Amino acid sequence: MVSVIIPIYNRAGMLERSVRSVMEQSLSDWELILVDDGSTDGSADICDGFVAADPRIRAFHKPNGGVSSARNLGLDEARGEWLAFLDADDRFYPDALETMVKKAEQDSLDMLQFAYNRDYVAGENDGRESGVITPEEYLSKGLFQGSVWSVCVRNDIVRNNGLRFDSGLRIAEDQLFIYELLRHSERVERIGNVLYWYFDNASGAYANTRPGDNMDIIGKFGPYKITFPAAARQIDSLLLGCLFNLAHKSDVPAERIAELWKLADVQSCAPWKSLGVKLFWHLALFSPKFATGIVRLLRRVFPGRK
Repeated sequence: MVSVIIPIYNRAGMLERSVRSVMEQSLSDWELILVDDGSTDGSADICDGFVAADPRIRAFHKPNGGVSSARNLGLDEARGEWLAFLDADDRFYPDALETMVKKAEQDSLDMLQFAYNRDYVAGENDGRESGVITPEEYLSKGLFQGSVWSVCVRNDIVRNNGLRFDSGLRIAEDQLFIYELLRHSERVERIGNVLYWYFDNASGAYANTRPGDNMDIIGKFGPYKITFPAAARQIDSLLLGCLFNLAHKSDVPAERIAELWKLADVQSCAPWKSLGVKLFWHLALFSPKFATGIVRLLRRVFPGRK
């Protein structure tokens, strides 16, 4: 009924917890696809041990190529009607798969989004419901959550449209994948059920963002607004955050940030609550170079503040 894909790179200390959260599901009709992305810490042996313990688990080993390439291998191998994604340091609630599939089947959905907890603390997205809506309504109502582990999707949507994760992105690759899902979907829904435990990972890509990561996002997502205008507001929020990060956290020349500002063509900063981001936005409308200079001055005067 459902294929769960876990990309794995050096997660030996956490992997068993994640895998067992699938094995203990109230729904028994699942397959678990473990993709070892060139781990060197014993994760590969843990994967093979679970394969021997449960016939519903399959493991694949590949040279290190990044989380997107690992998930793409999982997509190639998935045989379930539905797809769900789990990171190797996170967990599902015991009724997660049953709740996903039952709701998705009941409402004839293409994609279902659900709520999550963050390190056992209720996430800010909890409790929000949408009913069955179109992708355009889903985006315009501000319901979007860009992490692929927070959705369940019909496998036919992925298979029939050849959808894949972009291996050229180190972060936000799942957000782009969800936009592609939405482009090819008709019926989506967001439910308030908390089905996922997300654990902050100090060694993860988001915690170790590099200037080049922000530039890659701007290069990919800026032009994408033309391809998928329904997502323009959400993409603007992402691009503005990347530009602010470059101004605030890096030594990228202000001239280069001005070039990226032009490419990004940010039209809105509505989703942002950070005063620093809003200040950067208003100043950059007149001069991105000046805005960068002010942000960097404030960084020196108020270190640690955003």
